[in-house]
Amino acid sequence: MKLNRTMTEKQKKWRQVRSKVNRIIDGLGKKTDRKIREAITALQVLGFNTNASCSGHLTHGVAAPWIDMGKDIPRSLIKRRNKKDRRALRELKALKENNLSEQVRLMQIFDEFYRTRNVPNDVRLVLNQRGIYGNARLINAGERIQDIRSREERREKLKRYRQEMDAFTDFLKKKYFMDNSVKH
Repeated sequence: MKLNRTMTEKQKKWRQVRSKVNRIIDGLGKKTDRKIREAITALQVLGFNTNASCSGHLTHGVAAPWIDMGKDIPRSLIKRRNKKDRRALRELKALKENNLSEQVRLMQIFDEFYRTRNVPNDVRLVLNQRGIYGNARLINAGERIQDIRSREERREKLKRYRQEMDAFTDFLKKKYFMDNSVKH
């Protein structure tokens, strides 16, 4: 009975987070890409902060799916930082530590995910640093070399990169629903 109640609570939380993700509007007034919403939901339901994303494009932007991770710095804190406000500096240090702790936790999940998964290095998901306060981008390692590939190679890699993000998303979903130690 307890397992059923826990599963129901987890399903309820999943639906709530997915509903919230479905309503996200970016800075251009567009909804989050449909192909990346499930990955964002999985990360958020596991307690990770996400703040931007894209499923990847061949004609513009990045030719791989990506999700920016970590809490962004509030504008008011930036202004106070520039004035050398000691409290602001402590808050920024705490923000950075929180963001870096999330990265450590996500890298531990990568270790678990890739323990039995054999994919080319360029397909593997990695965290690339973004800024000085511990923000990172979850992306395929080979994204950086997409610009030198032929259009057909980029198309094939984008497809493969999306498949890897989907496989990771499925892994996160199973982790959330099957692991009783995961808080909900």
